[in-house]
Amino acid sequence: MANTETASINSHDPWLIARDRFIIDLNETERVLFNEATPENIYHSASNVQQADQKASKTRAILRSLDPFMKAIQDYAAAMDTFANIAPLNVGPIWGSIRVVLAIADNHGKFYDRMIETFARIGDILPRLRDYQAIFDQRKYPRFTQTLSAAYLDIIVLCLEFRKVLLEQKSSFMKRAFKPLSPSLRSYLEKAVQTFRERREAVESEARICHMIEAKQARDLVLRNEMFIKAQEREQRQKRIIAQMASIDYRNKHRRMQKIRHQGTGKWLMDTHEYKSWRDCEKSCAMSLYGIPGSGKSVLISSLIDGSSSTLKVNTAVTLFSYVAQQLLRNLKQIPDNLMEALEAEYPDGAGCPGVDQMIAPLVKIIDQFPSVAIFIDGLDELPEFDRKLTFSSLRNLLTTVVSSTRLFVSSREDTSYLFPTPPTVKRYKLHVKPNSIAPDIDSYIQHSIVELISTGDLVLGNPELKNVIFTTLKNGAQGM
Repeated sequence: MANTETASINSHDPWLIARDRFIIDLNETERVLFNEATPENIYHSASNVQQADQKASKTRAILRSLDPFMKAIQDYAAAMDTFANIAPLNVGPIWGSIRVVLAIADNHGKFYDRMIETFARIGDILPRLRDYQAIFDQRKYPRFTQTLSAAYLDIIVLCLEFRKVLLEQKSSFMKRAFKPLSPSLRSYLEKAVQTFRERREAVESEARICHMIEAKQARDLVLRNEMFIKAQEREQRQKRIIAQMASIDYRNKHRRMQKIRHQGTGKWLMDTHEYKSWRDCEKSCAMSLYGIPGSGKSVLISSLIDGSSSTLKVNTAVTLFSYVAQQLLRNLKQIPDNLMEALEAEYPDGAGCPGVDQMIAPLVKIIDQFPSVAIFIDGLDELPEFDRKLTFSSLRNLLTTVVSSTRLFVSSREDTSYLFPTPPTVKRYKLHVKPNSIAPDIDSYIQHSIVELISTGDLVLGNPELKNVIFTTLKNGAQGM
């Protein structure tokens, strides 16, 4: 099977086809010349022919004229040596065919001279590998390699024609004596030289394409590096701006609320009509949750935002808005360029935070990067009076300016709706945390705690009825808190 495949490949290889056509009717002596040809012994026949010439200077001139031709082939051979099993296959037949025709031309002085002249002219035309070494890569540019190889393959084709003419003249004394160079042969030699010129032009055309590809790839590499550096710089700028906005550890408080919150806490709030309406509103809206200190507002909000962003307790209006902006930006994979420019103007490197008035415009742009946003603010009434009024005013401005659907949930100790008048376009919901509202949460928490103490052995009851007594006592003592 392998031999069949090899034979199939060889039958389509132009180098093997040219070689086989050249050696098909060589005699034994010529085959030895062909098979043993090297750059070192290629001049052997030429020297023998020129021994009849009494002027040694003419011999040296002829050999010098062949130098460019021979060096071009040697350059090609050296380049092809970089590819396994290619150089011997391609270059060997070239040396062999040249050596054979030089040997056959032993007694054809005029034709020999013209043949040497043709080789010399071709030597000046053949493309030099050193001119294209930067793009000579068979794997990367196979088309260029094929075009270049075709120029050298034509040397074998030309030698095949030389041999044919020499054999015809050898069989006819009259042709050899009186017509060694017919007009048709002269025309063929000129066409052969022109063919090599065309081959060189084809190689140069392919080389230009390869160089254009190389130049583009080099530019692309530089561009990719520049883009990578710019992306890194942009990422660092983005991190700096986000870090500069606020330094509050909101996660610590939220984790603490999660630990003290019993499972199911806040379900009653989620089931209220007011909360459902606020949750499902498609446009910007606001909701106030207020109750006495210790009524569990923070725990309730923690239950609402679990799985959402976060909750925060702040002591200044600037911190609040900076924090909201910071958390939203952390949810953006990349800050848009126009927003980045606006933020860098408000947060120059090494400078402090802007005021509330300067924060609203960037915050609106940040919110509008999302289809919808929910903001939970706990304990807003604990802000200083000035900050509280400024915060409510800014929140009202925010809700009326944003394009994205923005749902605002605010908890406080008292009804702060009078500080937060909203326009008719913004829906408003209000809910008061009353003892009977959170009674289910308190009952569930007490029952769970008693069961847990009994299971751990921290509470031992001699009479099972004491369990109900303890529950009732703790429930009444809680007083809705």
